[in-house]
Amino acid sequence: MMDPRRITMKRGAFSGQMILVNVGESYAYVNGQRTDEVSAIRCDVVLPAYGYEHLYVKLPLDAAVDPGLVGKAVDFAGFNARVYSIDGRLGYAAAADAVTVAKA
Repeated sequence: MMDPRRITMKRGAFSGQMILVNVGESYAYVNGQRTDEVSAIRCDVVLPAYGYEHLYVKLPLDAAVDPGLVGKAVDFAGFNARVYSIDGRLGYAAAADAVTVAKA
């Protein structure tokens, strides 16, 4: 059986809009413990096509995120997601290079 953690997905795997609802910081973890080191920018988006499920997309620290994008449909350059499992529950981890307003 294929290990689902080896599956990666591009933006097309998540159909429909992604609406940016929050921008914050993502912290580094060492041996399962959170540190005080900020490791990335964390964009919280909702997916209307999936019952407004949340997806967190990490961006590099040097990525410029316009605060005016909150509440708008966005797209991500260099988007890549993978499946992960914690205690038998599956989730998605996503990263991208940049966030921009979605084209109409």
